[in-house]
Amino acid sequence: MLDFFFNLQMLVISPSHIDEDVVNLLGFTKIKTVVLYQDEYTCYCRRVSSRVWLDMRSNAPDLKVELVLTGAATKLELLWQERAPVSRILYNTKYSLMKNETVLFISEQYSKTLEVYSYQMLPRVCFPKPFVERSDASLVLLARNAPLLHTLVIRERISTATLLIISSTVKNLKYFCVRRNAVILRCDWPPNPMWTPNFYNWLKESSKSYEITEREISKYGKIVENAV
Repeated sequence: MLDFFFNLQMLVISPSHIDEDVVNLLGFTKIKTVVLYQDEYTCYCRRVSSRVWLDMRSNAPDLKVELVLTGAATKLELLWQERAPVSRILYNTKYSLMKNETVLFISEQYSKTLEVYSYQMLPRVCFPKPFVERSDASLVLLARNAPLLHTLVIRERISTATLLIISSTVKNLKYFCVRRNAVILRCDWPPNPMWTPNFYNWLKESSKSYEITEREISKYGKIVENAV
């Protein structure tokens, strides 16, 4: 049916209604954005083959895919589409956790196209406290590997040192939203051989205060917003 809508620019569709034939057809339309919209009523379905997504990208290099999971009560995970040109990943749920393995998967699959990574709604889950169980290191890796990333919305626990590392190393990041009561006032990163002594001293000193952290982040042109 897509070939009858000659001027269609955006397609919002459930992942259960998209298959290899639809993805192939997308490469020959004027559609610029495909939103794969998923909620608690979305039926389980098979993901489209990565080969098909790659073929589609060669025919429509400007097409972007957005992955959206919504629903206050849903505890599902997004249905990932391997090698799709994903530009936005949006969680509008209360129960979704940012898991290390998920962030690493996103970094591997979508780092070259990702522009927005966002968790919305106040959470109704408990977040891990120890550094080794949190997603700080995975987030830094994702941010460093995603050159187009300009918006990052985090609601998990994260340290002030991690905020400083991300802000100081990611050039295109403009909007950085965190929950003030989930930010840990701490430098819990061990020394890194790639860091100079001056950088590590700056990291330790700047992460001791919320005000200093915000001031230092603003020097890199990032807009930091504090949610509840």
